Amino acid sequence: MLNEDKYYSAYKQTDGMYKVDNVKLNDIRIIFDSSMVGKTYTASCNLNCPNTVSAVSLEVNIDSKKKLGNNILTNKSGISEITFTPKTVRDSIKITYGTGSGDIIFSDFQIEAGSFATSYEPYKTPRTAKIPLSNGLPGIPVTAGGNYTDENGQQYICDEIDFSRGKYVQRVWKGVFDGSEDEVWTYNIGAHRANIILNNGNLGTYDQRGIASMCSNLLWNRNVYSDSNRENGYLINNNTFFVRVAESLAINTEPDFRTRLASNPITLQYVLATPIETDLSEAQIQEYKSLTTFKPTSIISNDAGAQMEVEYAADTKAYIDNKLQEIAQALVESVSEAE
Repeated sequence: MLNEDKYYSAYKQTDGMYKVDNVKLNDIRIIFDSSMVGKTYTASCNLNCPNTVSAVSLEVNIDSKKKLGNNILTNKSGISEITFTPKTVRDSIKITYGTGSGDIIFSDFQIEAGSFATSYEPYKTPRTAKIPLSNGLPGIPVTAGGNYTDENGQQYICDEIDFSRGKYVQRVWKGVFDGSEDEVWTYNIGAHRANIILNNGNLGTYDQRGIASMCSNLLWNRNVYSDSNRENGYLINNNTFFVRVAESLAINTEPDFRTRLASNPITLQYVLATPIETDLSEAQIQEYKSLTTFKPTSIISNDAGAQMEVEYAADTKAYIDNKLQEIAQALVESVSEAE
């Protein structure tokens, strides 16, 4: 995950190693990306400590608290490792030293996800794909039946992209009401209540009162019909969206209501009775296909915090060879124990 040349290119030697004065090196801080906050990583670096410096090591600064990796002592070389979990976007890592002065030589500086270090892999430039979506991937919290569960156990019903089938699966309807002329509102002056028919072709076959929904600036209220209730609220009943307007707003006509919507638009989302599948565009599919994996390790992520499931084809020959090697090693150890 770390491109050493981004921070140390000025100090790179012809043999690929880096050579930096210890004071300058101590001033080079690598700030963690916001996507790393709350996740565990391990950094490792091959360090060579000159005989004029007492020790060198990795050092992280997490929420203003310093933590050192294992020291490489004077006139020694070795790998310093440290495991950490960033807490803020100000957290960082650097190579530091004890006392003395001199040039520090180092190489194989890497940061990887997980709680232990693995063998060094050269940095690989990430491949990215931008998949434009008109409404993103909306989701609505539910108590059961969700297709996504977050780290706190909360379930959601969400839209998804299925690249294996080339489909966008819409499970959530999302719309914005701003009082424009194409919105056919009916306003009940006495009840301070407006309603509009949701003509999206996927309603009316069940009672929407029990269907999960979200509204940007109104709370769900089963008693929207009640004239005794004068507070803001909304309700979806079959294919109709009802909005109760607070009496204190003094909205007495449909034009008044539309004016209110123009300055305070309402975003409504609710779970569809039946998911709608549409084909991904050829451009979206080609953008996805442009992604490649790296050997031996690939990190797959996205910048939207969306859940992902990935299937991949394993290197069958390498897998079998590794298994055979493990079996052979186990047999050798077994024979040695018997002797």
